[in-house]
Amino acid sequence: MNIILFLPTLLIVTMCNHSLAEEIPLKNGIIYEIKHNNKISGHLIGVSHILPKELDTPPSTLVAEVISKSDGLFTEIGIIQFITNPKYFLKKFDAAKKGNTIFDAISRNQFTYLENQLTPMFGPDTRKLLEENHPFNIGGALFSLCAAEVQLSTTETELAILAASEDKPIMALETVDEQISSLPPLNTKFWARYLAEISAYVARPDCVKLQEISYKKMAESINNGDLNGLELLINNSYSTLNVKELDKFFISGRNNKFSEKILREINSGKNYVFAVGASHLMGSDGIIKNLESHGITITKK
Repeated sequence: MNIILFLPTLLIVTMCNHSLAEEIPLKNGIIYEIKHNNKISGHLIGVSHILPKELDTPPSTLVAEVISKSDGLFTEIGIIQFITNPKYFLKKFDAAKKGNTIFDAISRNQFTYLENQLTPMFGPDTRKLLEENHPFNIGGALFSLCAAEVQLSTTETELAILAASEDKPIMALETVDEQISSLPPLNTKFWARYLAEISAYVARPDCVKLQEISYKKMAESINNGDLNGLELLINNSYSTLNVKELDKFFISGRNNKFSEKILREINSGKNYVFAVGASHLMGSDGIIKNLESHGITITKK
């Protein structure tokens, strides 16, 4: 048994419940125009990798327009490959273990505790699941205990469908190897801390309610194009579920490479749409600040 759960910050620190009733009105979302030498050179779109379907609005007319006029769409990893060949990603996570096992990452006592938490969901396969999967994906399975009945939608898939309908190429800002290599090695104390943090959170009796509130706030921030509000929401969420250490590797640690790739494409003279997790755009080490430091003009739409 294997699980494939890519969990950037916006999945881990923002949460949901299947009974959300109030719809979020369609907005333009987080979208920025890129200008180089006074010429429009593309657009940045800040996405949520996962939202409950009832809160995930379809791409707006503006988003559809910029994709239609672009030379193609870039997402973080190859979204089409992820959809069509998920086993490839599993093989890459297996390779990232570099011969280590789960017991190089956590103690046997912690393993037993995780097994007890996950058994209601995975039954007799739980031990095998824990032994076979990377701790990153185990964290995703653990976190889903607070959102097991949620039907999720991913913005990248919607954008890819939109780009394909316009016969636009769909490309990746990074390889799977590059994404996974941004994570700490298996034989470090990081993974024990990471899994203990999520374990403690999902053990809270109010975790489902907290997910409902946080996901709704996140959807409102994204649909309103409020990047500052989203950054505040994420920073405040660390007091409830502190995954800041993961973000240092998995968010901040990838921003420079993303920025370098985007700069190369800007300098190619093409007009591309770059869709990344909104958290990659935020802060002093985010993509927006990185591009601006190279003389690129970034304007909110």
